[in-house]
Order: sequence, then C-alpha cells, then structure tokens
Amino acid sequence: MRQILTNARLVSADIANRLGWVEVDGESITSIGFGTRKGDVDMQGQYVVPGFIDMHVHGAMGYSFQTEDPDECRAIIDLHRSHGTTTMLGAIGSQPLARMERAAATVAEVVREGDLDGIFFEGPFLSERRKGMHDPANLRLPDVAEVRSLLSAAGGTARMLGFAPELPGGLDILRTLVDEHVIGAVAHTDASYREARDAFDRGAAVATHLFNGMRPIHHRDPGVITAALDDERVVCELVADGYHLNEAIVGFVFRHIGASRVALITDAIAATGLGDGEYYEGRVVVENGQAMLADKSSIAGSTLTMDRAVRRVVQCSGVSLQDAITAASATPARILGLGRTRGTLSPGARADLVAMSADLTVLRVMRAGAWVR
Repeated sequence: MRQILTNARLVSADIANRLGWVEVDGESITSIGFGTRKGDVDMQGQYVVPGFIDMHVHGAMGYSFQTEDPDECRAIIDLHRSHGTTTMLGAIGSQPLARMERAAATVAEVVREGDLDGIFFEGPFLSERRKGMHDPANLRLPDVAEVRSLLSAAGGTARMLGFAPELPGGLDILRTLVDEHVIGAVAHTDASYREARDAFDRGAAVATHLFNGMRPIHHRDPGVITAALDDERVVCELVADGYHLNEAIVGFVFRHIGASRVALITDAIAATGLGDGEYYEGRVVVENGQAMLADKSSIAGSTLTMDRAVRRVVQCSGVSLQDAITAASATPARILGLGRTRGTLSPGARADLVAMSADLTVLRVMRAGAWVR
C-alpha cells in the first residue's frame, strides 16, 4: 500500500532534523523530501527516524532466546518492536554446548520466518575473570570444532560471536569466524592492549558492551578498552541504561570516536517489560530496574529498551539527537552488513520507521511498510 507521511521532523545519520515527508510503497521507502507536501498521514511535527537496530538482545517478558519454544522468541520480539526496534539479533548466552545448539536451531527458525535478523552467540568462549552473569561452569576454552558446531546449528543465521581473544585458541576461532563471514566480537575478556590489538588486526570488529566485562583502563595497562577506542575499524557497543555506564562516559565515547562507531544496545534480559523481581531461577534480581546477580557481585544484563537508550543519551549525556539515532540505526546496520537497506531514510531502504514525540517517547512504529504500533 502506498502512503505518504507528511509534516514530519526527519532525523537520521545524514538528515539533521528537517521538516519533510516520506513516501512508502509496499515494504520500501520510495522517496523522501523536505518542506511540505500533501499526504495520507499527517505526522503533526513528530520526529520520524529509522527503525532501531539492536545487535544484543537476550530476552523480555519472562523469556530468553535460550529457548526451544519459538513462541517465546516471538514474545521477546514483540515487546522490543513496540519500543521501536525493527531489526535485532537474538543473543544466546553461555550454556552447555548442546543446549546452545538446540536454542540456535529454534531461533534460526524464527529468523527464517523473517521476524528476527540473526543470532549473536555471547560465549561460551569467555574469560572466567570477566564472566559477569555467565555461569563459570558453562565457560569453555575456544575450540574451532565447537564453533563450527554452533554455526552449523544456526543454519546460516549466526551473525556475530563474542569471545575472549587472549584465551588459548582464541585467535584460531577468530580465523574461522572471519572465514565464515560471522562478526568476531571481543567480549568478557581480560585481554591486554596488545592482545586486543592483535584480535582487531585479525578481523575482530566489535567491542561488546564497552567497559563492561573487560579489563579496565589503567595508565600503565591500557587494556582492551583503549585498544577498541583507538581502532577506527572497531564498533563499540554501549549499554546506556544509567547503571552500566556513567552518563559522562557515554558522552565521552560519542565525542571521542563519533556516532559512526557507536552502537547502542540493550543487552536486555528476560525481566525486560515486567519489572522488579527474581529471574533465571533466582540467579538474577531486578531492583528499581537494575538487574544484578543475587549475590550482588555483577550487573546481569539490563531491562533496557532502545527508545529509552536513545532518550537517555540525549537527555543525560548531552548527545545530539542525530548522533543518538545514528548509533541506534545506521552504525549497527553498517557493521551487520545491511548497507543502505536498514537504518536509513533513503529511497530503496526497507520502510522501518519510528515516530517519536518531542520528549522522545515512541508513538508509532512501522516495519517493512506496515504499522506494528
């Protein structure tokens, strides 16, 4: 169905808040323009931005992607989609290998249906020293055969795998990921600056939830954080929920490397959309929206949605709306290889749009040309 959205404030990586219109036909954007035009839907001056892209979602509504029930996957997707996320990767965390493979087969089914855009394996080849909420009993040394087994279970839907490059075999599995066109993400790692630089030189392209689950910066031990910030090839994920990162750090990262290298993510867990309480059989407790392990030893993911992430970086970290939208759309689209088909307000792109009020509250969501909220 053809429709023209008029009287909108357009914001994207290459449009800095201009009054204009968007023409949609079927699943695609067919044209955009600036100024006024007669149309079918009067957006009444609302912001219209590209649909959000979240590369790192574990769950919502009491469910996680570590499931063998595709309906649970769909419930997660529906919750995040209602908050503006029109493209996402389902994140499968560290579990016994056989369970990860069964979950991957289930999530892959949902990917093939078109509701999800791929799998992110966060583990199990992670550092026990930087494990976060990952159960150390499930962590393993990197093994090429096991990586191939995970990728096989995903049936071509794996888009990214997080690993600790300093572990024995870490660079071997990175070579496999590069060969299979799967993004290697440095994650839950105690890597030194040199070890991290070596991984980036060999093709690792993402720093998973920067500052969290990795060796901290020290003036005599700059670590993986400095290596990631210094490398123009690397995209740095940020969890801007007010708990993972101080607002000043978020602003610093945007100023230091630019929005074209920042990907806002949620790292959302099963508690997202439900509120405070106990989750994951009591291992995780959520209080005032913050998820922690029950023993308070570590943050345990977040209850964030992408609209809240965008709102926080603008309102609390002094990031421009254009930069926030870039980090929530164009940057993850680029690193995921989606080119000009997602994360942009451009003719030929899929018609994924989010309408937001002046205070950045999501009002409407369009995915592939259909209003889903």
